[in-house]
Amino acid sequence: MTDKLQNAIKELNTTTREAVHYGEGNYIITVAYDTEAMGYKVYEGRLREYGYTLSYDNEHCRSTWIQRKEIYDYVRCSSYEKDGIQCTLTHVNKTQTTYLCICEALPVSKHLKRRYQIPEKRETKTTLHNVPLKSFGNSLLIRLKNGHFIISDGGLPGESEFLFPYMKNLLPEGEKPVIEAWFISHLHVDHCGIIRDFVDGTWDPDSVIVDGFYYSLPGESVFELDMGPIKDEENVRKAAKLLKSSDGTHPDIYRPRMGQRYYFDDISIDIVFTQEQLPPNCYFSTDFLKDTKRANFNDSSTWCMLNIEEQKVLLTGDADKGSMDHVMNMYDKDYFKLTAVDTAHHSWNPYMPFSRFVEAEVIIVTDKRLATPSFAPQTGNWYYPNAVLAEKAKEVLAFKEGAVIMEFPYKVGSFKRGIKNSRN
Repeated sequence: MTDKLQNAIKELNTTTREAVHYGEGNYIITVAYDTEAMGYKVYEGRLREYGYTLSYDNEHCRSTWIQRKEIYDYVRCSSYEKDGIQCTLTHVNKTQTTYLCICEALPVSKHLKRRYQIPEKRETKTTLHNVPLKSFGNSLLIRLKNGHFIISDGGLPGESEFLFPYMKNLLPEGEKPVIEAWFISHLHVDHCGIIRDFVDGTWDPDSVIVDGFYYSLPGESVFELDMGPIKDEENVRKAAKLLKSSDGTHPDIYRPRMGQRYYFDDISIDIVFTQEQLPPNCYFSTDFLKDTKRANFNDSSTWCMLNIEEQKVLLTGDADKGSMDHVMNMYDKDYFKLTAVDTAHHSWNPYMPFSRFVEAEVIIVTDKRLATPSFAPQTGNWYYPNAVLAEKAKEVLAFKEGAVIMEFPYKVGSFKRGIKNSRN
């Protein structure tokens, strides 16, 4: 822990009362319970009193429709900075809990600061692609109306030989794919290993444009459970130095916070959950694959809610029982009435209570081994939560027969098939 971070922690310690502290070398979190919204405002006042300046506030996410709740109705979030230190306040309305996260300052994405504006009418549509991978990695692709892309994860090393040509085929001849944002749910190799391909020479960094990587890095004690992500985090940083962004510089690395909303073209992405809201002793431990350490790290997954044409799509990474319990405690069922949801953890979907909690018209299957609406009951108890999701859904989509393409606004039954991965 740097001296600057230690000094900030000492300085701001007086802003907490009856608080629980946890954190590691790269950040520290102070948790104060029984803090109503007014208490959150008091925390903000104290930060300004100590000379911190506001860099982000999610108040603009306030709902404009009485009938529909937005993320602001559940989570307040603001970030302040001073002398290279960033302090993020997160207040959960339902549990009356305030989190103060202190870390060394990271760049603030321009996509946080832009307000939603209804664009001119365009013939193009926003599309979501469930991309077929060779193995069990996870990869979802969003193509925006402006022709740019957002990647969620990407898959294992070697998947670049399918994913990037797939993107290029969606563009006019000669154009490079522009990735406005690359969201990494968590730093397991089957989600972000594809980024190694830029580092080891498997794929040419000059063949794509990447404007930014987005992921939430757990503390050091969590890394002790699983050392693999340390190497993959290093690879992301190495790749960022090799890749170019739209402005000719290198892509920045951003740290999403629960309660934030990012704007890309005419869609937005809400950060529903980040690992900073999960104390280390709440990481779920299981004997899945006889490897409790790797299963533990899955609960560090960042959850993203895609808001596209007034429809909601939830992406959960490899979320496990620990994070699912926290999410159900922080939100109510109304927020999780969805157009679509991906089946957590490559469709292992390990937690029945969450399957009962969420309600979606469309189930997105992210594992090539599972391909039909009847996939859930046939594969044993691990998959039974999928059967519960499927019973409530109108459609189950899987990529085994080729990429699944959803065009928004999406109507059940209107999906299209893209090319099949010849390596499968």
